[in-house]
Amino acid sequence: MRSIASRFGAIGTSAFCICGSVYILAVDSSSKEGLFFVCIGLLYYATLDIFFLMYLGNEIKVSSGKLAYSLYESNWMQQTSRCRNIMIVLAEVLKRHKFIMVAKLYSLSLETFNAIMRGAYSMFNLLNSM
Repeated sequence: MRSIASRFGAIGTSAFCICGSVYILAVDSSSKEGLFFVCIGLLYYATLDIFFLMYLGNEIKVSSGKLAYSLYESNWMQQTSRCRNIMIVLAEVLKRHKFIMVAKLYSLSLETFNAIMRGAYSMFNLLNSM
């Protein structure tokens, strides 16, 4: 299991790899066939690395919403008073907090994935214009 700091570094490195791979493919695509396949593989790996991390963070957010709804829909009035008290406390916690995974500055969601891809494309355009 990777720590949050290493995931933050992996997100930045993957975004840089996406930008570099696209730049090499766009500018220098005719030089070597081996370099072409390495860049395609790196682009594929870096995109999937970021996507799966953000997808799983988004699933945690969606599941926490389903947990609150499931608690509301359960047959909690038929439970013992101890169980009802625990369910009330859990309902209060779920009202206050949405469980969103956050890695340093980024919330791990599909919106963040789109923002990272837009940032990598912006870096590519900057490199291409120089």
